[in-house]
Amino acid sequence: MNVDATIVGIVPFDIQDDRYLTVYYVHDDDPDTILEARLPATAVYAHPHPNDYVSIHYVLGVVTHIEEREESGTTGQEKAAV
Repeated sequence: MNVDATIVGIVPFDIQDDRYLTVYYVHDDDPDTILEARLPATAVYAHPHPNDYVSIHYVLGVVTHIEEREESGTTGQEKAAV
């Protein structure tokens, strides 16, 4: 299942030299509920930032990966690495 959402925060962290991200996001149809997913950085598109419009991919209720949508809030702007 794919759900359209917006990132509201990101916290990167490392475990034994592997990069992970805690991504805080809200579904477009429920902007008052902040959700979070902890994923390996490889499961998230390059250089995610708050206010990016994304598609959250779920399998059995668990986030498997996050993709950026074309109409992202920062599209066309330079993005620094997270």
